[in-house]
Amino acid sequence: ERLAYVGPSGVRLIDLASGRDTLVGPATGPGAWSQDARRYAYPTDAGIAVADAGSASASKLVDLAGVTGLTWSRGNEFLVSTASWLYLVKYADGGGATARKLQAGSFAQPDWAPGGNGVFSYRRGNDLWVARLQGAVPGVAVTPAANVSQDDVISGFMLARKNGQSDQALAFLDAAGRDVFSKGLTLIYADPQITLARYSVLLSQPGRVVVRLVLAHGSVQTAVDETLTLTPDAGGHMLIHSVADTPRTSFAAGPEVVSVVVANGQVQVVFDSDLDPTTVSQPGSIGIRGVATQATLDGKQRTVTLTVPGGLTAGAGYDLQITPLLQDTGQRRAVIYDLTFVGPTSSGASPTASPSPTAG
Repeated sequence: ERLAYVGPSGVRLIDLASGRDTLVGPATGPGAWSQDARRYAYPTDAGIAVADAGSASASKLVDLAGVTGLTWSRGNEFLVSTASWLYLVKYADGGGATARKLQAGSFAQPDWAPGGNGVFSYRRGNDLWVARLQGAVPGVAVTPAANVSQDDVISGFMLARKNGQSDQALAFLDAAGRDVFSKGLTLIYADPQITLARYSVLLSQPGRVVVRLVLAHGSVQTAVDETLTLTPDAGGHMLIHSVADTPRTSFAAGPEVVSVVVANGQVQVVFDSDLDPTTVSQPGSIGIRGVATQATLDGKQRTVTLTVPGGLTAGAGYDLQITPLLQDTGQRRAVIYDLTFVGPTSSGASPTASPSPTAG
């Protein structure tokens, strides 16, 4: 949500949504974000200051001259380097912290490991070193901020999984969500024979999202459709509460759905290949079960729009159906696919949706 950088006048914070660039105060170098991303600590001539990311107001944390680097752990501890010492500073809201000498020597550019187990790296001369601080506070897993959107939660969760960052991925799950992955579902694809090649959001409605995971087994690709249910915790943090995986058999054997957008009187279905227009209009190839629809094809956008003359009923359940009667221009037939969703609210937002893909 925000970017911190050091300019000629000092530390500045950019709000990436609005583009607003705010001067925080003089600094002698770059600093470190807190693990909840709500504060930014940076070195000054006199010591270390901490800025509130929302208001961009700063206050002094500790007096310590000659700071050359700092890093902020998820246990709210700082490793701080000077030209001759490595210090430990425990964060205290409102300032008044003290710096405790750990060891004499050059510990430039200290950087905590994300695991919270006391491991950190530092530079000495032209060499990079790794060390462990005994007794470091492990801290707790980071949860997203209360104002983070559902789409941002999904994006952060999936990006962490693709990058193999299990700690970061777990931060987006509540206790029930973690329990699901502990009982057999794969959170991180660490097997060198199977990698998460890419992912895409098939359908996003408030409280539930369907994501397709494309897995690479050497040159062979398979897919899993994952339904994620989200709910806010007591603090207002949107977290993933339940997860259900459905393997996509015969994946990429024919035209595949890559995105579905539900509006009041229309459902737009985007495909990964050019469709044969004659099969789009063929009864039974694509439609909504039990609902009269008119299918139109936008060939340039590879999009089929299903128009419901009477509109969709808010909160009512519907079933998008695709059959092998639908073909692409290469005469490949679609694999049978079902995707359930509910009618959107009057504001245009779509409530919940869940997929039930099957192979035919």
